[in-house]
Amino acid sequence: MRIAIPVWGDRVSTVFDAAEELLIIDQASKHSVRKSKIPFRETSIINKTALIRELGIDVLICGALTRPMEYMIEAAGIRVFSFVRGEADEVLEAFHRGGLANQTFIMPGCQRGMGRGQRGACRRGRQANRGGRRNRL
Repeated sequence: MRIAIPVWGDRVSTVFDAAEELLIIDQASKHSVRKSKIPFRETSIINKTALIRELGIDVLICGALTRPMEYMIEAAGIRVFSFVRGEADEVLEAFHRGGLANQTFIMPGCQRGMGRGQRGACRRGRQANRGGRRNRL
């Protein structure tokens, strides 16, 4: 499995669309893990998606991202776990334990969406409850 986490230093980058570095985790088994960082300075969502696909990423774990970006990445067959925060190593461990829904790893003001699988959904204020709509960054 190949996992990508956009990072700022050792933390998950707050905004995916502005991220400039990707942590790539190649994991053949629990005990066989290789990590590397690569520049991620693509400017358009098309180029960012193309690079992620070219890298053979299976899972993207990230902070906030725009809907068009998320939809393009998912359309490329990549699982997206969005609106995640924290130290990259702790986030990765939580992902493997199935613990990304823990409040520790959810961006402030966001909750996990129940109707759209396991990926994140950011709900802001009262608008999130109007007419069943979910507002996301």
